[in-house]
Amino acid sequence: MATTRLSRSVPASLSDFKLFMNITDTTNDAFLSLLLEAASKQAEAYCRRKFKFSQYIEYQDGDGQSPRVYLNNFPIHQVISIYDDPDRSFDSSTLLDTTDYVSYDDEGYIELEGEFSSVSSSAFKRGSRNVKVDYIAG
Repeated sequence: MATTRLSRSVPASLSDFKLFMNITDTTNDAFLSLLLEAASKQAEAYCRRKFKFSQYIEYQDGDGQSPRVYLNNFPIHQVISIYDDPDRSFDSSTLLDTTDYVSYDDEGYIELEGEFSSVSSSAFKRGSRNVKVDYIAG
């Protein structure tokens, strides 16, 4: 999965942490930043997911039966594009229209709309890494 960072490196900023802990001086800022980074890494490792607000590109397998793809990172803030292409060329003819799917942001999955969409079926096509999702989450 390719990742492009959009904003901060840890889910909680140093200023947010200091406000919460009622710390007003800057004496220990470097040390507190290290602690925040370490705590964030531990939380991500334990939960087996990223919490950082970033742009992600994922390639998922379609099974020809399910209308859903579950993304590795959530909550979803924005879906940039979704392609469903068994040939994996990901050209404009395989780009899904935004009316073809619903993004369940807090749950971290995308579902095809079915009979009301321009997609020929209500399931992602069968293939290996044939569903490409470009999105922002964290």
